[in-house]
Amino acid sequence: MAIEVSERGAKELSRIMTEQNCQELYLRMSLKGGGCSGFNYHLDFTKEPTYFDHVFESNGIKVVVDKKSYIFMNGTTLDFSTGLLDRGFRFENPMAKISCGCGTSFGI
Repeated sequence: MAIEVSERGAKELSRIMTEQNCQELYLRMSLKGGGCSGFNYHLDFTKEPTYFDHVFESNGIKVVVDKKSYIFMNGTTLDFSTGLLDRGFRFENPMAKISCGCGTSFGI
């Protein structure tokens, strides 16, 4: 399995990266403890992967995930919703057993 970025997610990330002039960076996806369900998703940009990262490319987006986060994110797809009331990035994580209403935290 791998980490994937949907076409809509890639399009929005490309827009953001172009706007911020950081097209050569990697998208770092990670988890932090906390949130209402146990783990919070975190997105950031980084110049290069570390020795402890898994590296993927999906729909033209270079993605890095640290080994600890990957244990709980394997198979996740990052999508982007364009809805009027729910615009933003969405994580489709097959390992999540529970998640909060806002979709930014989950539990196993």
